Formats: sequence, C-alpha cells, structure tokens
Amino acid sequence: MALASDPALLIADEPTTALDLTVQAEILDLLIRLQKSRKMALLMITHDLSIVRKMADRVCVMKKGVVVEQGETASLFENPSHDYTKTLLSAHPVNYAPPPRDTQAPVILDGARISVMFPKKYNWLGRPISHVTAVDDISLHVRAGHTLGIVGESGSGKTTLALSLLRLLASTGTI
Repeated sequence: MALASDPALLIADEPTTALDLTVQAEILDLLIRLQKSRKMALLMITHDLSIVRKMADRVCVMKKGVVVEQGETASLFENPSHDYTKTLLSAHPVNYAPPPRDTQAPVILDGARISVMFPKKYNWLGRPISHVTAVDDISLHVRAGHTLGIVGESGSGKTTLALSLLRLLASTGTI
C-alpha cells in the first residue's frame, strides 16, 4: 500500500522480522529493485546488522533515543568509534563460535529414522489413501551440555520434527 502513491521515500520498519532467511532475502531483493526502478530513497529501520551492511549506504546507530554514531556503512563497520557501536558489532552472531564440548558426554536424546506423514486424501470411508511426508528418515542425537541447531525455511519440517521428538505427534522410527 505504501508504494501505491509512488513515494520519493519508503520507510521500511523491520520489514523482514520473523521471516525465514529465504523469504527475507526475497523481500530485501525486492526492496532493492523497487528502489532502483523508482529512484526512491529507503529508510531501513532494523536491529539486524547484516541487513544494514547489505542494504544501507549510510548508518545511524541509536541508543536510548540518541544517535551515538553515524557514517558510511563500510567505514562504520570497519572502524566504529563509539563504544556502543563496538559492542553491537562485537555481539553480532558472525563473531560467535560454539565453546568446546565434551564429545564423550552422555547422549540424552537419540532419534533414528524418524518420519512423520500427514494424511492428504481420504477414501469414502474416511480412511487416508495418500500422505504428505513432513519429516523423512531423520536421525540425530544430542549429548548433555550440547546444542543442536535445526535450521530450514518455513514449512521445512523443523517444528514437526520437534513435536515428534517430544512424542506430541505420531511418527515412525525410534526416539
């Protein structure tokens, strides 16, 4: 709706929050294309530093309602001057590395060949005659004190897998 009046400036306030990475990339690419084709300015409001780095020509860093630092994006990311900006950049997930883990820690969750299917079509008696496979032959284990990240687009089966591991959804395989 904001584009209907062909604005000179589009304000995008957290336009990709809560979107998976694939959809986020599509939205950001669309904004870039629209900006170029319409010769439109873009005010990108976000907490996501990777979006700022990709999209912005200039950056303003705010803290408690005050701009504490501003400048060209590349320069600010390479050589921040304000302590708060330095803190933000050092906290960026790119700089995280998992700590060393005990590879001999006991396995507290073990799943083998887990699959979950949902009925797709039913016969005239109400019995399923075809299925959609939501989780297909997944094996995993988690050791005490370890973290296992499960990543994927919306609809890829992450939550279905978690629900099956909790035995809140029927599945095949061993848990």
